[in-house]
Amino acid sequence: MEVISVIINTDKDKSIMLRKLMKLKDRIETFGHKYGFENIDNYTERRRKNGVVGWRVSDWEFVDNMHNTIYNDHDFGYDGDLLKRLNKMWKKYHIKEDEVGTVMIVKKTDLIVKLVEILHFPTRYKCNDGNIYATYEVDIKWGDENE
Repeated sequence: MEVISVIINTDKDKSIMLRKLMKLKDRIETFGHKYGFENIDNYTERRRKNGVVGWRVSDWEFVDNMHNTIYNDHDFGYDGDLLKRLNKMWKKYHIKEDEVGTVMIVKKTDLIVKLVEILHFPTRYKCNDGNIYATYEVDIKWGDENE
């Protein structure tokens, strides 16, 4: 069986891959904000003899490490299996975009705002006060907390 692997070596390839990795990283982050960071899966883990996880790399950490390696001009080779795994992550950490109207509280001012549009999904939120906020600038009241 022939293994197909790709090495990112052009600026255009790097730019595309970096942009996609950043979107995936942000998507995983937003998933953590909504469902709890403890619900982000591990990309890899090593267990001790007693079954307790002794070392792990979360999906977010793996994507962040891959992004940083490519960004810092190191060659990064990958194969179809890795791309499939990244695509599965993209699907796994999907959050419905029909959350328009979600209540948010701006941390600096305690202003209560509502989500109008998700920009650069999922890291920026355009709200009914006309401002655009990053995820770390607001407390998001998901689901039942909205009512």
